[in-house]
Amino acid sequence: CSTQTQPCKGWLDQLFHELMAFCHPVIHSLRPDIKANHSPLLHSSGHPEGMVDSLPSSADARLFFPATLRNREAIAAVLLEWLPSEGLVLEVASGSGEHAVFFQQQFPGLLWQSSDPDPAHLASIQAWMVHQGLADYMPQPMALDVLEQPWSIRGSAAVSAIVAINLIHIAPWRCCVALVTEAARLLPADAPLVLY
Repeated sequence: CSTQTQPCKGWLDQLFHELMAFCHPVIHSLRPDIKANHSPLLHSSGHPEGMVDSLPSSADARLFFPATLRNREAIAAVLLEWLPSEGLVLEVASGSGEHAVFFQQQFPGLLWQSSDPDPAHLASIQAWMVHQGLADYMPQPMALDVLEQPWSIRGSAAVSAIVAINLIHIAPWRCCVALVTEAARLLPADAPLVLY
């Protein structure tokens, strides 16, 4: 579907409003300080408050996002139902890389292609791959900004699924539109776009 057509725009707008209506009570119950039309305060690093714990500067480049340990098992259970048994999965906005290495281990028949626009995140993803012994198996993380269209996916492998975890509820609306647009362009008709 093209973002230039009115029916698609109406559908995307409706999806956004339904997502916000569903998500806001949950977010508010977890963080009552976040108002309906207010984004969480960001640290100077650009990460929402309380979302990132990094290693001391003398350690490697791995970042630790505390939410990963809390949600990775539940996300993996859903992915098991939706992902193909083999092929290339593109994870958009991979953040620290903790999800990427965990899911690569959970789904060995898939190749998990991580991506992120932030150089610190790309370094963290690479460090997690090395730490977990996956650097020779997983594709190298890609510098990918969802807003820079069309996405340039390296290699000749077709994308079998796209996964976006912790992106659409904190990113500007135009990121969601770009994500849906590029998923429609890159994915086969029956391939999943999985959002968390």
